[in-house]
Amino acid sequence: MKLQRSQSGFTFISLVFFIITVVFFANLIMKLAPAYLEYFNVSTSLSSLQDEQFSSSALESEIRGKLEKRLNINDVKHVKSNNISIQDLEGKAVASIDYEVRTNILANIDAIVHFSKSVEISY
Repeated sequence: MKLQRSQSGFTFISLVFFIITVVFFANLIMKLAPAYLEYFNVSTSLSSLQDEQFSSSALESEIRGKLEKRLNINDVKHVKSNNISIQDLEGKAVASIDYEVRTNILANIDAIVHFSKSVEISY
């Protein structure tokens, strides 16, 4: 009978560390995915303003109103009206959204994700 000098494969401790690592990253993905999906809704709502026609009078209030309606329809909860800025330039406007999402990862460990998006709107 021939004895094997070295063994290969997972030991029990290696298996435990592997499982803990997989569970940690799965938890991280499940906690952060809603924030990124919400950012996708914010991005599409903001980009859809480029196809709209706006009048030069009351430009800021008109853009802000349409954007807030779209964000409300898309169930965006982390963007407040103070996170939206609209700058009127000559012949175009720049609409920007800048916000953060804080998500609890584990016990007292939080993840802060910062999102920022701007589009130019012609009128």
